[in-house]
Amino acid sequence: MPTALPLGAGSFSTDFAAPPPPEWVQRALGSRPAFVDEQPAYDKIADAITTYRERYGIEGDEPLGPRPFEAFARLSYNSVAEQIRSYERFRWHEFEPPTLDTGLER
Repeated sequence: MPTALPLGAGSFSTDFAAPPPPEWVQRALGSRPAFVDEQPAYDKIADAITTYRERYGIEGDEPLGPRPFEAFARLSYNSVAEQIRSYERFRWHEFEPPTLDTGLER
């Protein structure tokens, strides 16, 4: 007899059959994370990159293309570039192992 799943039990799924992201998204963010709790952040930034590229007609494999001169385009570029940098810091940050400082060292 089937039993009901607890509330929210089905929310931890992912689509492993989905096609890989475009080359320019992978250049900026790396491959899509396997952990479902990291995927929404990846997807949000990938969407921001895609929107920027569509809005400003960026072509080629470089995620954002060259930094634009026009003020509004440059603001958009800087915003998406900061999101990419923030994601890189979050995803690739390695924590230093804790040290025991007893204050007894001479």
